[in-house]
Amino acid sequence: PLIDGLQSGRADFVRRVTGLYRQHGPQAAADVAAGFAAGNADAVARAAHALKSMSLNLGAKTVAAQAAGIEAAVRQDGALPGEADVAALSQAVLETLAALDRLMAATSPATASAPVPPAASAPSSDDPDVALAAELQRAISLGQLSVLYQPLFDRAGKSIVSCEALVRWNRQGLPPVGPDRFIPLAEHSGLIHGLGAEVRRLVFEDMKRLGGLPVAVNVSPVELASTGFFESLSQETALAGIDPGQLVIEVTETAFLGEPERVRELFERLRATGIKLALDDFGVGYSSMTALRRFPFDKIKIDREFVRALDGEKHEAMESLAIIQAITGIGRAMGREVVAEGVETEAQHAKLRASGVHAMQGWLFSKAVALSELEAMLGQSGRRSAAG
Repeated sequence: PLIDGLQSGRADFVRRVTGLYRQHGPQAAADVAAGFAAGNADAVARAAHALKSMSLNLGAKTVAAQAAGIEAAVRQDGALPGEADVAALSQAVLETLAALDRLMAATSPATASAPVPPAASAPSSDDPDVALAAELQRAISLGQLSVLYQPLFDRAGKSIVSCEALVRWNRQGLPPVGPDRFIPLAEHSGLIHGLGAEVRRLVFEDMKRLGGLPVAVNVSPVELASTGFFESLSQETALAGIDPGQLVIEVTETAFLGEPERVRELFERLRATGIKLALDDFGVGYSSMTALRRFPFDKIKIDREFVRALDGEKHEAMESLAIIQAITGIGRAMGREVVAEGVETEAQHAKLRASGVHAMQGWLFSKAVALSELEAMLGQSGRRSAAG
């Protein structure tokens, strides 16, 4: 992420992120050591998780892997790590900081003689993305993200068949920033790796309370492009103790435009573990039909643009209905579950139901809700398979 930022001309952002890591990375490592010294396994796990998240944001894979190993061992066994592991983690942080110095010196000759300033004294930037990204990095490390769940209902609109996890950012009294703003920012800055890992941690904890209900999690193309994504996800599911068959990974077609063969192999590895795959926003991309043939998707989600158009002018509504019927027919013929998203009116529901859509999602049935409210809804609605 740092090299990408430097090559794209975002040196100011890179200095800011590096400064944040200088300020918080050593402190997190020190917190691990302090928790170890005090015999507090929970404090060790929390500090290791924070260090893992900020290291993933930075692209410091060695530190992230070591911190993840300590966190996993503590959470699985409830035992403290070895003294050698704690010492190795602190050394890895120091080596990472030295590597950052060398990277900044090699790519910014004009500033090579001056040390990278810590976040507290970093120069202000006129670019609002720099300040917001720095704040987002702190939010990820401090656990200020939360998750809501939007249920998916059967075609009758009565029974919940699955749900989609949606991330929210609690800015501690500041004006809200929506995911349509902070997720692209995270992708451009390299923070998406830590953000994605934190969201999945929250979701996997919640999944234990949902009685096997399938839960969809959106994964960024940037995360999918990282070489260790499969291994990281496998470790996350094992650490959380969840059934991979309960997990649905949602992607858009931008995920496989760059390296289709590599992504296809990744998808096949994911499905081999039981994880399901969903193609989101189906119908708006230029290669959606090709994607159905080339990639092993279990589910396709008809883009809300076509659903919304069902309530439009007569010609527009008829065209959208024809497209939805075609998508549904193709999906059924290929054994894919077909979901319509963005359903807001009874008229849309009636047309989608008549078209043979398997499941539906939208404000007509439910907004995104907290876990406790979803649990209550499950108790009221019951569940059944979406197939049929």
